[in-house]
Formats: sequence, structure tokens, C-alpha cells
Amino acid sequence: MVSKLSRRRFLKAVATTSATGLLAACGGAPAAGPSTAATSAGGTAQPEATSATGGAAATSATGGTAATSAVGAAGATPASAAVTAEAAVGPTPTPAPTPTTSATRVVGKGDVTITMWVQDFGPAITMFEQAAKTVSQKSGKVSVTVQPVPYPDLMAKILPSVAAGTDADIMMGYTDWYVATDVSKLFLPLDEYMGGRSELERIIFPSALTTLDTPQNKTFYIPWAAGVRAAAATVNVNHYKEKNLDYAKFTTFEDYVAAGKQLTIEKGGKITRAGLSPYSASLSLLKTWIWQMGGNFYDKQSGKWNFATQEGEAAAQKLYDLWWKDKVTSFELFSVEYEGFTQGLISTEFDGAWTAGVQEAGQPGLKCDVMPTPKLTGAKQDVVYPEHMGVITVSKRLANDARKLQPSIEIVKEMLKPEGLLFLSESYSGSLMSKQLYDDPRIMKTKYGPISKRVAEGTWPRARYPQDHVANQTPAQDELYRALRKEIPIKDALANMNTYLNEQESQARERLKG
Repeated sequence: MVSKLSRRRFLKAVATTSATGLLAACGGAPAAGPSTAATSAGGTAQPEATSATGGAAATSATGGTAATSAVGAAGATPASAAVTAEAAVGPTPTPAPTPTTSATRVVGKGDVTITMWVQDFGPAITMFEQAAKTVSQKSGKVSVTVQPVPYPDLMAKILPSVAAGTDADIMMGYTDWYVATDVSKLFLPLDEYMGGRSELERIIFPSALTTLDTPQNKTFYIPWAAGVRAAAATVNVNHYKEKNLDYAKFTTFEDYVAAGKQLTIEKGGKITRAGLSPYSASLSLLKTWIWQMGGNFYDKQSGKWNFATQEGEAAAQKLYDLWWKDKVTSFELFSVEYEGFTQGLISTEFDGAWTAGVQEAGQPGLKCDVMPTPKLTGAKQDVVYPEHMGVITVSKRLANDARKLQPSIEIVKEMLKPEGLLFLSESYSGSLMSKQLYDDPRIMKTKYGPISKRVAEGTWPRARYPQDHVANQTPAQDELYRALRKEIPIKDALANMNTYLNEQESQARERLKG
């Protein structure tokens, strides 16, 4: 077992050298984050929007919140992160309390007290609370405090709190926050408590357990929800009906491009409706397509990134052509892709399956549907990169606290049962990671159950993760955007991406060695 001192030293290094990188996991790319109009009826934040790649939206399938715009996440969070990072390396590293828009709940009564931190997102709060209530009622001696925390504050406080030993017993987070860390030094290994790896893979889609590079093949996080940006195509149903197009029959990405040409509207030499927009998902689509073409962009063993390959150039060119050859979208049409879709300016987006629920809630009359993104014509392998996901972790402290350990594990188990997830699909249209949920016929009777099931079963068997260590990939994504906007050549953009990502990877690996 790692000593508290070595864990703290490790986390000090992370806090001081990569606070900005970790924050950028929820930062938005230029002109791509959703506004506060994205808030769902069921809560203040929607799990999915900031991408694992530094994503384009400020809300996330696994990152971001609809209530936190790209400006809010990128602009407000750094200050709080600096405070908590500084606290983590001080003599008494106690994270400052963070404001919440939802009241803290106390569930049950008893002398065994358990604390839970959850993103301030209505359905997630309810899920945590219901699981706590079930366990506390069975035990009769467990009291659970459920504390909702706004997305940027939760992101900023977890690592410093772990370093200080003041973390909650059970925490919700996102895989993006931990890619540049050694998760074995952060959280409790859950395999033995959850029935072993084989049992976890029976309950959870196995590919969802491969997001992070985990030592000894141990499981230190439980995936529960993902918006799967780039792995899902969200369509405006009415637009497709106008042209009598059946997106359910599309088998290749090129089918969406062909439909996009028919759906695009141009007036006076300017596009007034984009038939297809890949903006938010650009970097993740680039990665997906390189894999599908038989190439690679990251070597896990050496830690080397390389987008400047034949496949990388071909994938980038395919993205470029959507603007300048196929002409199915325009940089002048909307300032925020998410809002552009909500306003009917876009017929097809790849911002993640999560968007359907919140966009319909925010725009009366809007009818959305979501399909798994199909492979390219002639793809050598059918794989997708569905970005990051929401996860549940348990404090490493509990290894030495037998009274808290068992009820905490029971709470986590409750969160994976259909009974604890079915209600989420009434408002959440993204993927939930429990295979048992989709085997339950009740899922098809909920509002977004059919979409969630279709997306999950069409994504996770194809999902692939590079297991890199760069938390903030926004600067690399920005270089890709420059090429797509004709500001620099594609080759220059790919070279710039390599330079940045290799520098960051090298720095992360040096920290991990320490």
C-alpha cells in the first residue's frame, strides 16, 4: 500500500505542474461551448460536454455541464483551481469550500458516516441519493451526506483534497481529470470489492474500463455515463423529414455527408443552414478516422504522438473538405455549435448523444434522434473514440476504515443496478455504462431509453482508447481548427500538434516516474 506521504508528494507534483492541464479538460474550444440555455429541466448540468480532447463544448458526456458555458469553465475555473492547487502543496492543504446551487442532503441515521461528492446535475444527484438511501435503510446504522458541487469546482477540488486526505468517501468525476496522474495513488482499487475484473466486465461494457492507463490492470474507477462525442450523430428529425431522408438506414459516414449536402441551405452565396457540422468533434473524429484507415497517432509504449502520417493527412483532409469541398457547413453560420443546432441552423452534429435531451428541453418543438456514428467507407477496422466519461471513485482512505468500506462499496453497487439508472433515461439521452440496464425491457419505456440503448450498444463494442497522458489537448485541437479555417496548411497543423502533445506527454511521464 502506498503511504500517505508518497501519495501526497505525488499529488503535490500534479497540482503544481498540471493544474492548468487538468482544468482544460473542461475548457471549451473557441466558439463551441453551449450557453446556459442548455440547462436541462432535470438539473443544472448535463454530463457531457467538455471533451477528453479539450473538447469544444463546455458541457460534457462525461465532462462539462450545460449550466457552465465554455467561457465559464475556461474563465472561472482557473482561479479556483489555482487556489486548490496552491493549497495542496501548502503546510495545511485544506481545500476551500465550494459553493453549490443544490442543497446538501443527509440520508439515513447512524454512527457510520459516509460522505459523497457529486456533480451538481439533477439526475446524478438523485442517483447518488437513491443509492445512499437504499444502503442506509438496509443497514440501519449508516448516515450519508450527499454534497452536490458545480462541475468546475468539483474538478478543481478533487486532486488537492485527495492529497490532503480530506476527500469524500465516494466521488463522481471524469476520466479526463486523471489521465496525467497515476490513479493507483489516488483511489481505492475496486476489483476485489466488486467481485473481480470478470464480474465488472459482466456488468459494465469492458471497453469503458480501458480509458485510463491503470497499473497492474486494476480498476480504480467505475464508469457510469458518457455523452460519447464523435461516436454519435445527433439529427434534427424535422430537417430529415423535409427531404424524405432515412438516417436509420445510413451505414457509412459518407451517407451523412451526402445527406448533409441535401440538407444544407444556401442563400445569397452564404450557407444559412448547415446539413452537417463536425466542429466540436473534430479532433476526436480525426483520431477515429486515423484508426479506421489503419494508422495510429499515439504509441503507448514509447509515449510518442504522430499525426503527421499518410492516414493523419487523409483524415484531416476529409474534415477540411466538409467546409470547403462538400460545403455542408460554414464558420460564419454560428458562433456556438451547440446553440446552432438548438436554433435549427444545423441538421446533424457530433457533439454527443447527451445533447438530444437538453436541447429538446431547451427548445420547444425541436425533435432530435441519435444514431451511432458509422464507419468510413472502406474502413480497415470499425473503431470509434468516444472521448471521456463520468466515473465513480472511492477514497483510498477507506482501505483502513472497515466500518465505512463495506457500505460505501454497497452504494457503488447500487448505482450500477437498473433500478438506480432507469429514471436517468427520462431526461438523459447519453450512454449509461451498465449492460444490465439495457438488458432490462423497462429501458425501452423511458423517454430516452431507446436512444441510450441504441447508442451504448452501437458504441462500446467498437470503442477504443489510446491511454495517453495529456490532460489538456485544447492547444492541439486549436492547431487543427487553424488548418480547417485555412489559416495554416494541414501539414503544419499536424506538425504543431505533434510538438505540443509530445512535450506534454514527456512532462507527464516524468511526473509519473516521480
